[in-house]
Amino acid sequence: CQARDAPSSPPSLLPLTPSPDLPAPFTPAAYIPYLPLSTLSTILTTALLTCPPSTTSHLESLLAPHLSTARSAFKAQVLQAVRAASDAVPDQGTIDDYAEAVRPFFKDVEALRRFPGPGTAQDAFEMVVRMAECTLCDLEHSDVDGSAGGGGRDGFDEEMDEVLRELAAERREEEGEAWKVGKLVKDLRRTHDALEEHGIDGWFPKTIALLEGWAKEQIEVITLDDSDEE
Repeated sequence: CQARDAPSSPPSLLPLTPSPDLPAPFTPAAYIPYLPLSTLSTILTTALLTCPPSTTSHLESLLAPHLSTARSAFKAQVLQAVRAASDAVPDQGTIDDYAEAVRPFFKDVEALRRFPGPGTAQDAFEMVVRMAECTLCDLEHSDVDGSAGGGGRDGFDEEMDEVLRELAAERREEEGEAWKVGKLVKDLRRTHDALEEHGIDGWFPKTIALLEGWAKEQIEVITLDDSDEE
């Protein structure tokens, strides 16, 4: 697989705790570890000046507007770890090996989905696609026959496809027709077809079918709108 340069963690971020340790249901205070230190310092200073130590509701109200920052920090940290795991696969590794290297991060997708607020589905959708991309290697020079390609990663591909399809539905519900899927589905289809030439047919087939249906609807709507203007 081609080497990827993993970006260094922003120096302003606190160390992130493992996602399984995050409480459920989440409260704004649970996201303190994911906020930039400058933001956290301002929030805590304000809290100390305006409420007694025993009061937490005011602190949570101060944290709430910054949840998107915490979510972005969590997403960035997970993707950095995914890239590092992918880069650690030996040069002679198969496409199955890359899938196994990324598989442990499934739990982080579910953790990201639990963040409240708008934009969560979009962030989780993008993270799943980027995680899957980290499992791709140079197929022209890799063993993709039998259990060393396609067969061993079937379960991985199926699970990723199911999660991405669910996230697509969540994005559709949240964003409505504002989410234009044409370019996205073309990119997914292009990768799917390239992998299929090597006997790997699990690259988001269900999600692609769903998005292609939506893309067709959007094209038809645009065509009708153009006709109405004439």
